[in-house]
Amino acid sequence: SKEIIKKNKEIDMLVKVPSGLGHLDFFLKAKDKKRISDDDLTITLQKAQNAKMPAILGSTGELNNKAKEYLGEWGNVIKFEKIKI
Repeated sequence: SKEIIKKNKEIDMLVKVPSGLGHLDFFLKAKDKKRISDDDLTITLQKAQNAKMPAILGSTGELNNKAKEYLGEWGNVIKFEKIKI
């Protein structure tokens, strides 16, 4: 499923990712934003937990320092991927 949050800026999706164990379900948030904050990670993680899935946040931007610390603490349930457009 796909939900457009802000046109051309933010999309939430439920995706299947192939792995060695078969296809895994993930909550994916894609954001077109220069700086990703710990708040962005928190919101993504909360939505993923509501869907009972691990989370991926993909963005065109970089993580700020607080977000890097947050990812270090919660990196087992949320992943960050830089997207090139």
